[in-house]
This record gives sequence, C-alpha cells and structure tokens, in this order.
Amino acid sequence: LQSANKYIPLKKFNGLPPKKVNRHNDSILPIFKINFSGDILYGNYASLNLLHELGVTANRRLSGKFISQYLPVREKNINTDIVIASHDSELLFSVVSFEEAGYIGFYAYQVTTKI
Repeated sequence: LQSANKYIPLKKFNGLPPKKVNRHNDSILPIFKINFSGDILYGNYASLNLLHELGVTANRRLSGKFISQYLPVREKNINTDIVIASHDSELLFSVVSFEEAGYIGFYAYQVTTKI
C-alpha cells in the first residue's frame, strides 16, 4: 500500500483501508512483490483478499505449495505470464524478477470472473 509519497510495507498494514493512495498504485488489479524465499514484501490494497486466499498468514510468507505451483523453477531470472485462480475469478499475472533488487513482481492485468 502507498500513502501520499511513501510505501507502507504489507507487514505494517493494520487491516484498514488506506486513507490516501498514490494514484500510481491505486490499481483495482492485484500487485504484489515477494523476495526469492516467498516473503511478501509489498502488496497493494487490491491484492489483500487474494493473498489471504493463497494462504498468506501472519508470517507474511507464501506457501511452498504456491511457490512450487507457480514458480516451479526457483530461478532468479523470471519473465512470464501465469494464471492464478481465486474462489470467484482467474487472474492473469505478468511475473517479472528483479534480481538486483531481490524480488519478484506479480502484476495482474486481466481478470476473468467464474460463472
């Protein structure tokens, strides 16, 4: 989440919607970033329900099942598209690693609602 000009790390998010969201990241589509161990480094407001559905708990880490299913080759050079299914939709994500920065970004760009 972002406030006016500063990122608020997900681990500091208190469960309430942000009072101000930077227009560069007020996307209605989920965006989140993980390190190469699966720890959540960042998630926008739109990603919170999906991350919860994926089993992210108080430790703020994605499950090994998620990592093995969506990132089977624990490469540090990733540039691909994946589909992540939620309870009511399928989301198409662009997944890009930034090895120098130490994270993998997940950027949703298409949502298909399940009927």
